[in-house]
Amino acid sequence: MGKIPTLFTSGDIAALLGVKRDKITYLLRSDVIRPIGEAGRVRLYDAKVVRGIAQRLAEMTFLFTSGNVASSLGIKPADVNHVVRTRNIAPVQRAGLTRFYDRDGVKQIVQAVAGVKGADYFREHVVRLRAAKQRVGQWLSKRAAKIKSGLEGARANVRFEEENLSKSEEALVEAQAALARAREEYGQNKAGLKRCREALAKERYREKKLELAERKKAKLEAILSALEGG
Repeated sequence: MGKIPTLFTSGDIAALLGVKRDKITYLLRSDVIRPIGEAGRVRLYDAKVVRGIAQRLAEMTFLFTSGNVASSLGIKPADVNHVVRTRNIAPVQRAGLTRFYDRDGVKQIVQAVAGVKGADYFREHVVRLRAAKQRVGQWLSKRAAKIKSGLEGARANVRFEEENLSKSEEALVEAQAALARAREEYGQNKAGLKRCREALAKERYREKKLELAERKKAKLEAILSALEGG
């Protein structure tokens, strides 16, 4: 096994602690840790710095940035920062512009984000309900207009039928009056016919009497002529 060096580069520290080199360089910059020596562009640090970095990493194991929280929740870091500002969630540690939150802070952020998401869902649900209500209102308006149009057409038909019925009733009254007049005329004609028949019967009776009288006269004349000749 190789000998452990007494001086370490940022790459050596990252390999030794099992983390990415970017995290090591970030801690070196944020904590303003100066190298004890340089070899060209390579900066060298002693074992004391390695122990300090290891301790800082141990402390940071349970600390989270807004980016870490956003990544775990599947949202944007800006949304997390907005929740942090509006709910006044204080970080437990700062490193320059970066804020770190412990598990309690993360729990508060998660609850706040859930509340925001719930409010957003409620607002979306209200919007959907309003849109559905508007669609139902439009459908009901169209349906009411159609029914109203049908009722107006039915009323027009009823008025037309009522007018026809009124005319029919008037025609029926006129026909009944004409029938009454015809019956009256028929009665009058029937009475006149009866009188004519009675007059005709009387005339025939007189003609028969006259015929009998003429026959008697003829017989008498014949008898007289016979007596005169004898």
